[in-house]
Amino acid sequence: MGISLLLIIVLVVCTAQRICNKDSGTINIGIFGCGHEPTSTPAPSPTPVPPIQNPSGKIAAGDDFSLLLKSDKTVATYGAAKAIDTSSWENIIQIAAYKDHAIGLREDKTVVVTGVDRKEYNVSSWSDIVQVAACNGAVIGLRGNGDLEIKGPCSNCLLGCDEWEDVEQIIGAGELVVAVNQAGILTADECKSDSLDYDEYERIVSGAVINYPGQVEKNWMILLLDNGKTRTFRDGGEIEDEVSYWTDMKQVAGGNGFAIGLNKGGFVFKAGNSSEGDLSGISNWSNMIAVCAGTNHVVGLREDGALLAVGYNYSNQCSIEGKNYWSAN
Repeated sequence: MGISLLLIIVLVVCTAQRICNKDSGTINIGIFGCGHEPTSTPAPSPTPVPPIQNPSGKIAAGDDFSLLLKSDKTVATYGAAKAIDTSSWENIIQIAAYKDHAIGLREDKTVVVTGVDRKEYNVSSWSDIVQVAACNGAVIGLRGNGDLEIKGPCSNCLLGCDEWEDVEQIIGAGELVVAVNQAGILTADECKSDSLDYDEYERIVSGAVINYPGQVEKNWMILLLDNGKTRTFRDGGEIEDEVSYWTDMKQVAGGNGFAIGLNKGGFVFKAGNSSEGDLSGISNWSNMIAVCAGTNHVVGLREDGALLAVGYNYSNQCSIEGKNYWSAN
């Protein structure tokens, strides 16, 4: 009689537990192991962030503005540059900027321009453009056949630049335009056009120009080689400075009097001095995939799509900080 009563009590308790937990979707352990272990719905895995293709062409900066080429192929402008208007740009795949103007390359290999003296940047006839660059008073387009197109109020200042042939890549622009072809390094500024017989040109993957407005003789360039090392040149000859010792780099950029380097580990380095603005904050950046330099500020794109910015912010050009490539908010 006592054993039967105990079995009845066990069955009643187990049944009660099943009823009480029916709504929650779990069944708890009952007396003497009656029931099952509680179960719970696992937390959903975070959606992986897709890789950002060609990140170096997604950000650009000028004197008082920053640009972001968003994932929907439109371009957002940050800063108080009234002459810069990218609101109508669509189907853009690469952007570039310098001082007071910017240029965008469309998917159909045509281009658009915005900035001061916009009417003098008549690029409506350009076609078959594969790369764009912005320099002092002009914009440049590299055509698929290796020729250059140049437009702008100061396009005549770039001596010989429009006569270059078989250009493979524009690797820097600003006060000094630098490109490469099978002959080596091509340079042009308002004073002269020159060719540097560089025997390792095949290994050049990109480069940058460090500008000194009004002091052309001080401009210098960085060449980034496929082994991650850098070479620096001024006035046609190689020089040695702190940038020369950078290694394991994947991108370089230049502003007014300073150079920025992004290494393959995602960290950013600075050399030289910016005349205005504190750039020391870049030493804390990590997991970066692209950097660009304005006159006195730097913008970086992180692998998760986040934008960072440091430097002089008199026109809110660093307000791009905290934005996101995927949503721009």
